[in-house]
Amino acid sequence: MTIELSRSMLLIVDWSRVKSWGNRMFEFFQKLFDTSDYPPRWFCGNWSPGAGWLHVLSDVATFAAYVAIPMALLWMVRRRGADFRFPKVAWLFAAFIFACGSVHLVEAIIFWHPIYRLSGLLKLITAVVSWASVIAVIRVAPLALNVPGVLAINEELRLEVERRARTEERLTAILTSMSDGVIVSDAEGNIELVNPAAVSIFKFDPSDRSYSERLSKYSLLCDEGKTELRAEQLPLRRAAGGEEIDDLEINVLCESKSVDKTILLQGRPIQQGSGKRNGGVVIFRDITQLNETLKDRDLQMQRLERMTASAAQVTHALQSANKGDETFLRVIADVFDCSTVMLSMCEPENTSSWQDNATVEIYRLETQYRGITKESHELPKNRFSEIPCDRLTTEAIGLDVFSLIGNDVHHVGIGGLVTDERVRGVLIVGDRPEPFNNEELDLLKRLSRLISAAVFTRHQIEFETNARIAAEKELTASRKQLERLSRINSVGEMTAGIAHELNQPLTALINFTDAAHQALDSSLNNKSIDENIVAEARTFARRANEQALRAAGVLKSIRSMVQLDSISFSNVRIGPLIDETCRLMCDEIGDHQADIDVSHVNRSIEFQADRIQVEQLLTNLIRNALQAMAGTSQKCIKLSATSDATNVTISVQDTGGGIAKNESEKIFDAFFTNRSTGLGLGLKICRSIVELHGGHIQASNAPSGGAVFTVTLPTKQSVTVVSQDRAF
Repeated sequence: MTIELSRSMLLIVDWSRVKSWGNRMFEFFQKLFDTSDYPPRWFCGNWSPGAGWLHVLSDVATFAAYVAIPMALLWMVRRRGADFRFPKVAWLFAAFIFACGSVHLVEAIIFWHPIYRLSGLLKLITAVVSWASVIAVIRVAPLALNVPGVLAINEELRLEVERRARTEERLTAILTSMSDGVIVSDAEGNIELVNPAAVSIFKFDPSDRSYSERLSKYSLLCDEGKTELRAEQLPLRRAAGGEEIDDLEINVLCESKSVDKTILLQGRPIQQGSGKRNGGVVIFRDITQLNETLKDRDLQMQRLERMTASAAQVTHALQSANKGDETFLRVIADVFDCSTVMLSMCEPENTSSWQDNATVEIYRLETQYRGITKESHELPKNRFSEIPCDRLTTEAIGLDVFSLIGNDVHHVGIGGLVTDERVRGVLIVGDRPEPFNNEELDLLKRLSRLISAAVFTRHQIEFETNARIAAEKELTASRKQLERLSRINSVGEMTAGIAHELNQPLTALINFTDAAHQALDSSLNNKSIDENIVAEARTFARRANEQALRAAGVLKSIRSMVQLDSISFSNVRIGPLIDETCRLMCDEIGDHQADIDVSHVNRSIEFQADRIQVEQLLTNLIRNALQAMAGTSQKCIKLSATSDATNVTISVQDTGGGIAKNESEKIFDAFFTNRSTGLGLGLKICRSIVELHGGHIQASNAPSGGAVFTVTLPTKQSVTVVSQDRAF
């Protein structure tokens, strides 16, 4: 009962306190502007007018400034909009500054109206807002420190502008040097860029930039010139609309509506990084001459096929033309052995013969075999030479010769010898005192057609053979040119590799020699020789000498990669090899603030290898690991080495971002890199060194994160091993 009473009394006492506190707070706010309890500040103490007005005017001026500052701050926030990084903090500071100004205003009013309660309330509000501002500043300070400054942003912008200018210059050079035409449009199909090749193909005026208007004067036809493309079917508009166009052949009609040329075209939409299309590009080339060449070749092949199909009939007709007259058949055989551009005459008895200059040069005949004079066959030559004709025209001209000669025939022109679709000469057979009879003339008429066809077929075969020989010569020349370019490319790649690998030791050499000079200069300036400075200079000189020897070793190693027979193998122990490599890399490792774990290295492993090349191999792998860990908080390189009866396995593991799935093989290719610096030759040289030793290298991702490069080398080499190197 006592306990319950005590608790009730306790509750009554607490409620009374709360009620009393509430009454006091109500009374405080009720009298917030009441001035009856306090005198004005003019009457508190001995205020002089000057001192009083000094306080009043200072407080009013401070209030005015504290009102203007937050208004300007909020105006800036409103103008910057979403670009302002911390708008809430800005509003909080504006409230804090305005609250401070309100306190100063009330302090000036108190000189006449002692509203001390309002002054205290405003000071409390100012204190709360002030501490809220302090907390907000502490919270956003790390973020604000990470915001780049104006100078950094301007420098980054300058570098980006320079990079874009270089890229634009290179792209302009590429477009200018292209033999294919390139036209680029915006999303609405308006032409923005035309390269010189397109200007040449469409015969634009380079000073006239109204390309769209000029193009509208051309008509574009597809389906072998049967269908004219509508506006929405134009390749450039289709590409700008997102369509991909491949190998579209179009006939271009000029303003006179005649086919001007034929182009082969490809088109692609231009997309931004966000995937939004902002135009299209078409690339095309003039294939008019190529199409004409292909058509001519097809026509020649068709004619050759027809001639080949009729060859058996021609041979049979020639063999049965004069049964039993072997002398005349020998004359016909001589005809087939002659050039396709010729004039020839043989008597049936073969007592004398005549050939033109081409035949004499081909068969190297003596001049006494030149038979009848030039004037004796002037009529046939004038009738046939350089006359455009086809097969039917040739036969008609041959018959026309018989009608012109008349009945008293002593020599006959048999057909026209056709080459390149033109009659180059006639074949004259027979020259005897007595005329040919009608039966012989009929036989010669039939032979004229057969011999013309046979000679034409022979020419086609010679033409195709010469074309094939020319193509083979061109292919051989192209192969030689490709081999020469390949050798030039190999030399360039090797030169870049040498520069890449010599850069680090030569840089270290310069640093060490500069440090040695500075140490010696310091000693000379002090006019005393400090043993510590001399020792330090000697250390730098020794390290410079080591780096120079290492550079020479790199040159020797690169030369060994080219001349495989000059490689020098020695017995190498893995422990001293890794120690020497880490010592040479210590400065670079320190610059990256990385750690190296060699606790998993079996230091007693010994194998046969080229010491300098393997040292360069480890140097490249460690340097690659350091570059891969750039930007990571934990930087540790783990080296391990194991061996079995035939191989030694060395692995280098880092704690970087690892290797992408599609890069595990490409990273060993020359000039492949995913970093903005470097040439991408380090891992290429590593693979060359490993393959030179008969081993292999592979890259993978470690289960714990990072990349692992595993090198497997044979413990024994098949070549003679030199004496063990002094460093191992």
